[in-house]
Amino acid sequence: MPSSRTTSRKIARYGSPPTCDPIWVAAGKSSSGAGRRLAAVSVGVALLLLAELALRLAGFGGPGHRPDPFAGFSTTEPLFVPAMLADGREVLRTRQDKIGPFNAQEFPRIKAPGTVRLFCLGGSSSFGFPYDHRLSFCAGTARGLQILHPEMNHEVINCGGMSYGSRRVLNVMRELTAYDPDGFIVYMGHNEYVERRFYAPFLSEPSWRRRLRTGLNRIRIYVALRRLLDPLRSQSPARIADTDSFGTGPLRDDSHRQARDSREDALVQEQFHFNLAEMSALARASDVPLFLVLPATNLRDWHPEGTAWDDRLSAPARDHRDAAVAAARRLQTAGDPAGALARVEEVLALDPMPAAVHFLHGQLLLELGQPGAVEALREARDRDTVPIRITGPLLEILRAAPGSGDAPALDAGEALAAISPHGIVGSEMVLDYCHPSPQGHRQIASLLLPAIAAALWPGEPPLQVTPAQLLPPGGEGADALSSAFGAAWAGQMLVRQGRLEGAAALFRRALALDPDLPTAHEGLGRVLAAQGRSTEAISVLEEATRLAPGLANGWNNLGQAYRAAGRLEDALAAYRRALSAGVGTGVIRRNMAATLLKLGRLQEALQEATRSTRASPGDALGWAQLGEIEAALGHSELAREAYGKALSLDPSVPGAPRASGTP
Repeated sequence: MPSSRTTSRKIARYGSPPTCDPIWVAAGKSSSGAGRRLAAVSVGVALLLLAELALRLAGFGGPGHRPDPFAGFSTTEPLFVPAMLADGREVLRTRQDKIGPFNAQEFPRIKAPGTVRLFCLGGSSSFGFPYDHRLSFCAGTARGLQILHPEMNHEVINCGGMSYGSRRVLNVMRELTAYDPDGFIVYMGHNEYVERRFYAPFLSEPSWRRRLRTGLNRIRIYVALRRLLDPLRSQSPARIADTDSFGTGPLRDDSHRQARDSREDALVQEQFHFNLAEMSALARASDVPLFLVLPATNLRDWHPEGTAWDDRLSAPARDHRDAAVAAARRLQTAGDPAGALARVEEVLALDPMPAAVHFLHGQLLLELGQPGAVEALREARDRDTVPIRITGPLLEILRAAPGSGDAPALDAGEALAAISPHGIVGSEMVLDYCHPSPQGHRQIASLLLPAIAAALWPGEPPLQVTPAQLLPPGGEGADALSSAFGAAWAGQMLVRQGRLEGAAALFRRALALDPDLPTAHEGLGRVLAAQGRSTEAISVLEEATRLAPGLANGWNNLGQAYRAAGRLEDALAAYRRALSAGVGTGVIRRNMAATLLKLGRLQEALQEATRSTRASPGDALGWAQLGEIEAALGHSELAREAYGKALSLDPSVPGAPRASGTP
């Protein structure tokens, strides 16, 4: 027991304690615990600050070394960052994490005297896809300028970004104004709907969340954690679009395959008009010319990717339309284009919506040598429900946009059409749906050169540079299909258009150049499977999946080949591997459902078919598959509903009965 004298000293020093001694003692213990917690927090914060300082001193996670969390939708993450060469010269260089979506480019930070510096902007066409910048019109323009003025140094820096639409192109241009430009070349318009649909989460994100993301991205520890955790996370739509080697692969889900309504059209056009006006203002503020190019599209040879039909028609009108579509296709196959044309015109009189019918209309008019083919093919492009080509209204906005002074925009489509068969751009000039062939790139460069010369050196007599003079070093040997990737891409595009023999030749060419290119093996295997050569297809597709275990297309098509060969359990295992890649789930689940149906496992088949239609509600084949399974289970009313949905999406879908009675 403490003495009364000791207690008195404590009271004199600390004051009287509360009357309840146990509570007083507990409060003292609590205060001591809080101090320990505060000390622990302080130590933790100190360690984090030390780690942050160490990362900063090491240069980790700084500008140019941190990932862009906005996929180009923010101006806080630059495309170019400073770097020092071994000889001490300072340059601006493409950020490491941007290489892939952009070409690797480098130019002096301070422009040397006697240098012309132009920046080339846009999407994958400007990039030079499926090749690289050396075959692009940007590089061709640089070679042409060197011919025109060999005494000068010409820098044409390729800033084309994969899947970039005008919103992100504008952000890139804002950055480029700080780099002493002499002019901007802009070739864009194909990605306006793509950008809006694929990047909807970014575009709809609240501003406070974007600001928070920006702040976090400047903390080096946060960047380090993202680097560690990103491989464990599934890819976001934006990441897939930026890194997918083929950008618009055949397994892309079909949920976006909807008819564009007037509201979406108006929003896209308004945004495009605004972004163009901003670009023009930036060029004026920098006192440099802006060269706007109307992009070319493949009208003659590219079948629309998606077709919408008018579901408001009465049942008799719908039946008449569907019968006329089927008859037109039969007559075309039988070699009677005039008869097919008559039936097509019946269809369009009833239903002007279907892009596929407009395309057939244009093809038949071409075959018969009748007028109106160009208009029909343009209508097919503009009504395509997979909007991966610039539309007519967007072309007109570009045409009216203010470019360099009073000079009109340059029309690449017109220039390429002038030297194309039938006066309509086809695969000779545009390799697929929108990407120029190497010949097309050189023609675009030759279109640009006079305009650039007139703006930069007014009053000089015009000098002609021919497209042949714009060949890259190595001449024709450096052309497109000498690239394995380029040949494989061209093959993939022919597969999407159903031109299998030509596709097989391109895939074999790609494999001769690079025997380990997975996408070439996958494409060739798909062609062999479609040709009924299942054993050969299995061998080729097994090699594709060995080379690229995460290739969803490879596993899906291997499953198809196994199924055709009767190896149904192997097919299911392959489809499950395809699903693990996280893309194209609607198509894969549809294939799984068909395999389970063949095995007689109807309830499992129903489950997968239902999942397929949820993942890809615009896939007519998926709804027809669901209808077949519901009918097999005896669910007549549900089967009728599923078949009706399939026919509303595509009246020619195989497997869906045309009669309105019970299946």
